[in-house]
Amino acid sequence: MDIIKLNGLSYASNTYVIISGNDAAVVDPSADIKTVKEALGGSKLRYILLTHGHFDHILKLDSLRCETGAEVLIHKGDSDMLKDPSLNASEFFG
Repeated sequence: MDIIKLNGLSYASNTYVIISGNDAAVVDPSADIKTVKEALGGSKLRYILLTHGHFDHILKLDSLRCETGAEVLIHKGDSDMLKDPSLNASEFFG
């Protein structure tokens, strides 16, 4: 298993790519999508794991999910944050 740490685009959040064989997961997709894809190499992205729903941890979630079809997993207590800009604080930071 390989774990690759990528710097996020802003707010000092990090993205992690976890690769096991030909399968992969991405944790908190805030890094540039091109950089994430390079880190994946030829591995198939199966899961996008979110530690929580704040905007700086989901910056590239929609793009990555749409491009890969990966399943998104988040604790049900934070799931409302994915749809509500006031809860995920994106309305305060643009």
